[in-house]
Amino acid sequence: MFEIFRKKRIDRYTEGANGYVSRTYAPEPPPKKEPSVKYSLPKADTGVRYSERGDVRYSLQETDADIPAKGDKFRKDAVEQLFALYSLNNASLNKQLDSTLNLTFVDMLTRYINMKGWRDSKVYKAAQLDRRLFSKIMSDREYKPAKDTALALAIALELTLQQTNDLLDRAGYTLSHSNKRDVIIEYFIREGVHNLTDINEVLYKLDQKIIGR
Repeated sequence: MFEIFRKKRIDRYTEGANGYVSRTYAPEPPPKKEPSVKYSLPKADTGVRYSERGDVRYSLQETDADIPAKGDKFRKDAVEQLFALYSLNNASLNKQLDSTLNLTFVDMLTRYINMKGWRDSKVYKAAQLDRRLFSKIMSDREYKPAKDTALALAIALELTLQQTNDLLDRAGYTLSHSNKRDVIIEYFIREGVHNLTDINEVLYKLDQKIIGR
């Protein structure tokens, strides 16, 4: 009986994922071929005068295009004032930057785990990660995980799509709509499906690499 319900659930997920892919997947267009156009340089007199010095010739012609200053509002004094106002020597500013801009993948992962109030064992089991790998990640705040590891942890922690994208970004990754596998994974996150076994089964049925293996 359990297998019957599970099969129906997987079929429902597969149908939903296929529908989401058809609406969202946007493959990258093939690279454009360079036109086989031949260029020739005019031999006619261009009216440009040159100054001769040895083997080097310098153009004496002046045009407005040489210095595109039209509309330029650059003022050196204004820039200097701006840098003085937001000097990086300001201890308060440094403290704010450290607390907001320098959060690594592991820092944010730790925050989510603490917010959930979960034990580490619950997290790495739900993510189907080896305990030693999880310990290695958590003991190094600069650790850069593989994309699948980051995805597995985001799914295990039941993060929203916005939270998942933020966590992935801190590890240097993103969910791309030009990647069918990413689109399928995004579907499950949007739908609030956090069972990694079910997600992997659908990925397998749709001929995509499963997460973590």
